[in-house]
Amino acid sequence: MAGGVQVFISHTSDMAGYPSQAVSFVRGVIDAVNRARLVPVDQAYFAARDGQPAGYCQGLVRACDVYVAVVGFRYGSIVPDTSVSYTELEFLTATEVGLPRLVFLLDERPDLPARLVDTDRSRIDGFRGRLSDAGLILRTFSTVERLEYEVFHALTELDLHAGGGPARDTLPVGQAVFVGRDIELERITATVADADAASNSGVIAIHAIDGMPGIGKTSLAVRAAHQLADGFPDRRLFVDLHGHTPGHEATDAADALADLLRADGLDPRQLPDGVQARSALWRDRMNGKRALLVLDNVRSTAQVRPLLPGSTGVLVLITSRVRLADLHEATHLNLHLLSPNDAAAMFVRLVPRADAESDLVAELVEVCGFLPLAIAIIASRFGARPAWSMADLLAELRVTGERVLTVKGEYATVRAAFDLSYRHLPPERQRFFRLLGLHPGVDIDAYAAAALTGIALDHAAEQLDELYNDHLLDEPAPRRYRMHDLIRAYARTLAATTDRPEVRGEAVERLLDYYQHTAVRADRLIARYTRPTTTAAVTLAATPNLTGWHAAAGWLRVERTNLLACLHRATARNQHHRVVGLTAGLANLLRNEGPWATAVDLHQYAANHAAQAGDRLGQGNALGELGVMRWLTGDYSGADDLLHQSLALHRALDSWQGQANALGELGVMRWLTGDYLGADDLLRQALNLYRTFGGRLGQANALHELGIVRRLTGDYPGADDLLRQALDLYQTVDNLPGHAHALGDLGIVRRLTGDYRSADELLRRALALHRALDNRPGQAHVLEALGIVRRLIGDSPGADSLLRRSLGLYRTLGHRLGQASVLRELGVLGSLTGDYPGADDLLRQSLDLYRILGHRHGQANIRTQLAVVRYLTGDHPAAENLLQQALTALRAVGAPDDEAEALNHLGTLRRLSGHPDQAHALHQEALTIAHHHGHRIEEARATEGISRAAADLGDTASAASHLRQALHLYQALGVPEAAQVAADLAVLSPPSDGLGNLSP
Repeated sequence: MAGGVQVFISHTSDMAGYPSQAVSFVRGVIDAVNRARLVPVDQAYFAARDGQPAGYCQGLVRACDVYVAVVGFRYGSIVPDTSVSYTELEFLTATEVGLPRLVFLLDERPDLPARLVDTDRSRIDGFRGRLSDAGLILRTFSTVERLEYEVFHALTELDLHAGGGPARDTLPVGQAVFVGRDIELERITATVADADAASNSGVIAIHAIDGMPGIGKTSLAVRAAHQLADGFPDRRLFVDLHGHTPGHEATDAADALADLLRADGLDPRQLPDGVQARSALWRDRMNGKRALLVLDNVRSTAQVRPLLPGSTGVLVLITSRVRLADLHEATHLNLHLLSPNDAAAMFVRLVPRADAESDLVAELVEVCGFLPLAIAIIASRFGARPAWSMADLLAELRVTGERVLTVKGEYATVRAAFDLSYRHLPPERQRFFRLLGLHPGVDIDAYAAAALTGIALDHAAEQLDELYNDHLLDEPAPRRYRMHDLIRAYARTLAATTDRPEVRGEAVERLLDYYQHTAVRADRLIARYTRPTTTAAVTLAATPNLTGWHAAAGWLRVERTNLLACLHRATARNQHHRVVGLTAGLANLLRNEGPWATAVDLHQYAANHAAQAGDRLGQGNALGELGVMRWLTGDYSGADDLLHQSLALHRALDSWQGQANALGELGVMRWLTGDYLGADDLLRQALNLYRTFGGRLGQANALHELGIVRRLTGDYPGADDLLRQALDLYQTVDNLPGHAHALGDLGIVRRLTGDYRSADELLRRALALHRALDNRPGQAHVLEALGIVRRLIGDSPGADSLLRRSLGLYRTLGHRLGQASVLRELGVLGSLTGDYPGADDLLRQSLDLYRILGHRHGQANIRTQLAVVRYLTGDHPAAENLLQQALTALRAVGAPDDEAEALNHLGTLRRLSGHPDQAHALHQEALTIAHHHGHRIEEARATEGISRAAADLGDTASAASHLRQALHLYQALGVPEAAQVAADLAVLSPPSDGLGNLSP
């Protein structure tokens, strides 16, 4: 057998037919031998020459240069007159003549077909044992692809070429199952097409594919190489540089160049010495060739750069676990995890029977972290156990959080893949990596990493960067790093087995100290009230520079998930003071941004833990925050009880600040439920305490809330004055949220006094501030107020849009009072635009919410608006009844502005019912109230109502005089009612339908 190095392939007949004749284990070995530019010799000796198959077999073995055995679980046919099989005879002959022996053992799996396994295993087990005892390096396999890969690399490592012909194609067989990566494949193939179209000189492209262990870098490179292979007829070479191979040092660039040059046909005796000479010769030999080069498993830029050709027509694909940032000539492709759909598709293609349980497949690949290596290993386990269901598999994996790491595939575990990266880290970075795994949250920055690991900030930042470069961390946002779930589990397992319990415990406590005390500091900067505290100062190595509201709020938003994770950990371990402190640090973020249902639970836990720890101040603060959450979610009765408990605790502790805060929140709750006198009293008590002890932020809040009470009770000048005082104080203490809220409420007062231009300007300033602060409750409140202004000036579409945006925000927050208010305004708008059924439905939804909340003022206003819908649709008795109910309730709660509106509607209804004298009296009463309180729109409507009642009574002069006054008021307000009144005044006659004052 002339013509090159010959490789004898020893196997039993079953290995040539499994899994199929076309793609069998023996076929895989033959392909590997061909790729290595060697000559395969298959033992087809049973068509024996001279009837002596044993002698012919031994002759073939002796004539070959290498022995390769593929050993399954059948011993094979026995040589006549002996006790050994032909396969063992071949092994003994190869041993006798001193051939290099490469043995590959089929991995034992329960799903192997019976035809591949001897019934009596004693002989084959004995043979496999003798192979193991022979001192050989044995490799196992279970797939054709893996066997082909292992045989090829084992042959190339033997260095059998001695000036033989060049290797044309050494690409390994691609993965049978390959899903996703369409974008990356397109990027690689597009560069080839672009280069060919442009006929550029130089390398077609260099693509450096990097990513975390098990992400599928080699699979992508090989898939792309096979897709493009036809365009590179001269050479298609694959070189494993062993950057992260167990038992291998990374291949030196000089050695790699020697392999490439020998593969290109260079006589080894002509190899020059040194990297530079070999690199120059390699580039020269590649000149003018259409070649594709896959450089796999690269350790560093220094290792791979000498291997890069510089000639026209060469495509280079590089894979590495590290980011080859210094390889500037390359296009970098960072592989990410598979999408959920691609991950599920991969699993189902590997194990088709799983397709019947698609929901569980989706859950399974999520447990695998969408990592291709983990999915392949778990699929192999599932495929090998036909009796298992997907539920059984998931239960197996969830025995512990680290189970996915240790499930064994054919050759490795996920943990083994991670080990290769970890072992290359210097000891200090290994410690840093292990401790990062103890972080209870989802991501980390340099400050938290410094606290956790106990090192300097700059050093922590450097270590994070290096782990990012090694693909052991991702960077989802600038300077924020995240571990993949499986890497986190791996790091945590390493810490548990490497670091002493006290070391781990101290690290986590340092981290919790950092989060708790930084959160409390940030919370004070965004707080509505300054909370009394006795928290002991903690010395922290490094903390972020939180100099103002934006910095503090930004830090809390970014760290929100981590803070909640730390809080969950502390709660589970009954760390009472830690639970109280962390919850306090989140209080204002939760108040401003929700979710409020979560906040209720957290503050309740904090109050309970404070009580168990005997921390009465912490308990008082937590109960106060819990009370606020209760009234925000509409539980006014529960809020009242909790706030009184908080007040009692602070009084017992003689904490003026805690008392003032509780009194202020009780005052807010009072006006929310329509108890304006009670609200005024409580808020004044709070204001006095703040003034006495110098709490300027508290003073601003109390003045603000008192301004709202004045507005609700119709004292618009008083409201305007108090709100402007609050604004000045908010500016003095640089409290942006308070400033935004006060601007919005001042805008509402200006709207009520008919100054719509000023109202619009103030509200828009408030909205801009709330948006800058990302304050969703504030945005919802101002959008509603702007919607009302739009309605009043006749812009119904604009009003509808603003109100619906407000409603969406309130619903997201779970703010039922806000929802009730906006639904009312949408109902009013519907009645104005003639959508009476829609208006009725919206108003009833609002009424239901107000009833649930026990909000008497709100219920009264809804009855007024429902009455408008009733008399506009002709149901005067129902309208009369509703208006009488509304008036009774409004007088009880002390809301004169809304009382004036209800009186005007009742006057119109009486006039339409044929009682102009009663109408005149009701409008006159409304006019007195509206004029006294400066409620100009209702003053104008009352004046118009008097005019129309006078006309019905035959007093034309009075009708014209009052209509002229109404016109002046409407024109000053800039509202659409002015046009109709002007037309009526021109003829000194009311409109024929008599509906001039039916606008809500």
